[in-house]
Amino acid sequence: MNLPLIIVVCYIAALFAISAYARKLASSGTESFILAGRKLTTPLIAVTVTGLAIGGASTIGVAERAYSVGLAAGWYNVAWAAGAVVMGLVAAAKYRKLNISTVPELFERFYDTRGRIICVLSQILMLLVITSLQYIAGGAILASLSV
Repeated sequence: MNLPLIIVVCYIAALFAISAYARKLASSGTESFILAGRKLTTPLIAVTVTGLAIGGASTIGVAERAYSVGLAAGWYNVAWAAGAVVMGLVAAAKYRKLNISTVPELFERFYDTRGRIICVLSQILMLLVITSLQYIAGGAILASLSV
């Protein structure tokens, strides 16, 4: 095993340890853990969303896809950035005033239960796409470290 691969393995082990510790801290309930007790300030929310958006998929994954398909791979990052800016500048204040926790809850409030179900299914599809991009990025990292 080479040094970069050992570093990645140690990093993954550290992530598991931090996750186990965070699970112990989440004893106040899942809503408090997931929504941080609704006490995050706007800058902290912005940093959290940025950290979510800038992961392996948007760095390594997009770079690998850009090598094979061209600049069209960058639309992933453009879509994330545009969505975050629009949400922050236009919709976030209105969303908070509605006092809701999730996007499907918003859909149910304005449409009906079928709208909520469609929204949940759409979010599952988006999560599958993002997860697959993360796997591609992880595979690209491991392939380059294994050579």
